[in-house]
Amino acid sequence: MQELKKIRAWNIANPDRQKTPAGVMRHVTRWLSKAQDSANGKRTNGESAGGLSEWLNRKKQENEDGEDEDDVPDYLGEEGL
Repeated sequence: MQELKKIRAWNIANPDRQKTPAGVMRHVTRWLSKAQDSANGKRTNGESAGGLSEWLNRKKQENEDGEDEDDVPDYLGEEGL
């Protein structure tokens, strides 16, 4: 519902880019699609949720910083799994 309000506000603010009756549905569909795509990969606080590549980069940085290179948590013991 919030995105529909944003679409309406944009349309009011941009009367020179008014959509034709035939183009309104495409305009709304594209807007909502972009909003959904930009929401993917983001947390509610606006931070990136990351993913595998972000996790790998974090691990690489930890290893470069001299932190423990094995990913076995201490609670699993010396033998790991």
